[in-house]
Amino acid sequence: MCLIGTILLIPELVIFAYYHYPSDTPKPLQVQKTTALDPDTVVVMVLDLSLPISANERTAFLWNTFSNHPAERGLTASSSNVWQYDFKVLSDALVRKAEAQNLDADSLRKSLVFVMNNSKSNNVFVPEAAYQIKYEGKPIWVITLKWETRSGILGHIRAFAIDQETIEQLGFMTCG
Repeated sequence: MCLIGTILLIPELVIFAYYHYPSDTPKPLQVQKTTALDPDTVVVMVLDLSLPISANERTAFLWNTFSNHPAERGLTASSSNVWQYDFKVLSDALVRKAEAQNLDADSLRKSLVFVMNNSKSNNVFVPEAAYQIKYEGKPIWVITLKWETRSGILGHIRAFAIDQETIEQLGFMTCG
């Protein structure tokens, strides 16, 4: 039997790769990804706020309410090589936190998929918070994300306001 191991360290990513195979039978490489981003830093919170009815006022509301929020300063680094993995890890943490608070975790999960599908670009972006607020008396999600170009540190913010029932976008804001 032969055991070979490799540890590759990059500041934002640690990859543990190992081979374990009988002397003449090669086995596939198994890779376990970990990230420098801490899933415990994501925030799920209910706020007693309402998204404006007027579409013209929504972007300003999202900017004034969710940029420079304490959670917005929590995440600063993601590797451009693994940001999709980071997105999944942080999304899973948000859903778990929503479940723990007896919020509609299923609609949050679907909203995060919507955000991922509608944020395709050459940029790196990861979710950092999900806030439940209201729109016309019904609960909606405001999901904030940190983003940056592939070579930078996560320093920009964007937010999606998404109806929990229909998973439709009600508002959007970004900087940069």
